Amino acid sequence: FNATTEMSQRLETNVLFTSSNPQPDYVFRIQPNITLGYKILPRTSAYANWFLIKDVFADHGFLSYPTFQSVSGGLQHDIPIKSRSNLQLNYQVRELWQNAGLRQADMIPGATFTHIFNPKLIGFANVQLQMRSRNIFQGATREIDPFYTLGLLYRWRRWNFVATNTFVSNFR
Repeated sequence: FNATTEMSQRLETNVLFTSSNPQPDYVFRIQPNITLGYKILPRTSAYANWFLIKDVFADHGFLSYPTFQSVSGGLQHDIPIKSRSNLQLNYQVRELWQNAGLRQADMIPGATFTHIFNPKLIGFANVQLQMRSRNIFQGATREIDPFYTLGLLYRWRRWNFVATNTFVSNFR
């Protein structure tokens, strides 16, 4: 069982995703997230998840309107690679609500490679494929979005420093 709430403040440099005339804005986000899982085999787990995302934009108030909620379930399988690395395979299905009357569903297969350089420094790489439709198990009838993420985690005393970057391609 895991429950977290992320609150962040950030500058987004192109909130309207335009190819010319990018418009920056200051964004405040709150994101509660609850996950409940159970190990069904020695290296395989099943889980359920709920999260909410609420963004508030300083200058582009019309972007603050939608509140996103998600309910999902999935399977996760760990494959240890020697003593310091791990490959985790994941398959998740989720229902996503953005506005009244707008339903979306995703099937999200993914893989995460993690390597422990030393007890204070951990690196990771993740690839996910988000296949969006109106209903669960309908296939990718609305869009296909591959996500590619690289990151490092460094621990110092009671602090955790995280550097991560994600590249997303959207195909509708």
